[in-house]
Amino acid sequence: MNAHRLRSILSRRNAALCTPFFLLVVVTVTAFVVQSSATAGGAGDQGPPRQSIEEIKKDFNEDDLKTKDDKPPGKWGFSIHLDSKKDDPSVPAYVHGIQLLSGGGEYRGINKIKRVRVTNRSSRTISLVQVRLEVYSLNEPEKVLLEEALPFANASISPNVTEVVEIKTLYPPKLLKAIAKGGELNGEFGLRMTVQAVRFADGTFWSEPVSSALLKSPYLDQSLDFRFPTLASLVARITAPLRSPDTKRADMTRCALEPRLAASAFSSVPLEYDTCTDNSAVRTDSTGRNNCGAPSTGACYAHCSDDGWCNTWKDPKPCSGPTATAPVRRLHGDTARLLLHPGTSHLPQHIVLPLEL
Repeated sequence: MNAHRLRSILSRRNAALCTPFFLLVVVTVTAFVVQSSATAGGAGDQGPPRQSIEEIKKDFNEDDLKTKDDKPPGKWGFSIHLDSKKDDPSVPAYVHGIQLLSGGGEYRGINKIKRVRVTNRSSRTISLVQVRLEVYSLNEPEKVLLEEALPFANASISPNVTEVVEIKTLYPPKLLKAIAKGGELNGEFGLRMTVQAVRFADGTFWSEPVSSALLKSPYLDQSLDFRFPTLASLVARITAPLRSPDTKRADMTRCALEPRLAASAFSSVPLEYDTCTDNSAVRTDSTGRNNCGAPSTGACYAHCSDDGWCNTWKDPKPCSGPTATAPVRRLHGDTARLLLHPGTSHLPQHIVLPLEL
């Protein structure tokens, strides 16, 4: 009997000693599984970042006004499309998403690209990215009309992660002037961006072959040795990083279908709204007006105001909800209803809200 009790006591003691070790093993394995799942899924991609209208306004300045009329005459339009290399496993990185910023007020009609999302599918951290853009006719997507390699941009992209990279600002209408014939341009054109080259944190490089079209492009006023630098001369020409480790990240939550009203219901007010449209890309016409109405793979995310300011992302992540929901906002017992149809990114100048007298 005493021997049986002794064995029971020892068994309980062994179980008590083993329990913390067992729990530690369970936690470690669970963390590994979660991390592996995030890596396999692109580090839990939450879709494109969202900027408030006030943040969008800060992206515009007097330099943008100088480009307002720098576009070719004619009836034309352009749409933004995803990297053709995104499904090519032989390239270490690709352009995952493209942002188009649209101005309001005195900047209305100005559209520009200054940020892209780049995915690093390699096993090394990327410290510099060079993006190449291509312009083509939508009637002949395989025939590239214009190519241009941008300057290297600072980045810090860990393996299997997607990050926002700020690039040299591009004004697509100015870009289209280079392909105008007889001083006029007509037709629909596509603009896609791909990764031309990357530098890894260990100092090594990867680059796509340089085409003859890139050597003759008239758009960007930069020398060939800057666009295609040698390894020895590259480091001295790179500017300081865009953000320090102490800088708060600008990434924000993904778009949601929710209007935001900041003024009193007793006046007409600008209104902010979000839309997401699957199987589409943002299209801009020759007057600077844009919408998510161009057929394409992936989705078109937009956060805009009815007075023209708009942050639009072309991204492969599908919309998480309906694209034609009618958001409702109640003010003083009355209802302001706004239908957001798929592909709509600009509303009338003001929305006059009904009042309850």
